[in-house]
Amino acid sequence: MHDDFQVLSFTGELDISRYPEFRASFTNVAHAGPVLVDLTTATSVDSTFLSELLLFNRRRRGRVAILIAEHGSVPRIFALTNIGERLGVFRRREEAVDFLFSIATEPR
Repeated sequence: MHDDFQVLSFTGELDISRYPEFRASFTNVAHAGPVLVDLTTATSVDSTFLSELLLFNRRRRGRVAILIAEHGSVPRIFALTNIGERLGVFRRREEAVDFLFSIATEPR
């Protein structure tokens, strides 16, 4: 198991009212190296959070893996918005960490 990655954990409702908080979290992460965004305890996400997540992923010089819960509104929102098509979204931590350190075969 790799331990050389950063983890951003978010809990509760991630909506526009918490924009300064999650924007600061995304901004304060070092620009290089892999990052695991843990949303397993998030209860909901809105378009503001999803937009910031996509921008964060685009600006990174390292891989980003998103960890979500098995059930609930967050997996449903990710499915409805096809976010998984653009990001590495996982429901098991081991798979997310493996993705962070796998050799990319396609450009992101």
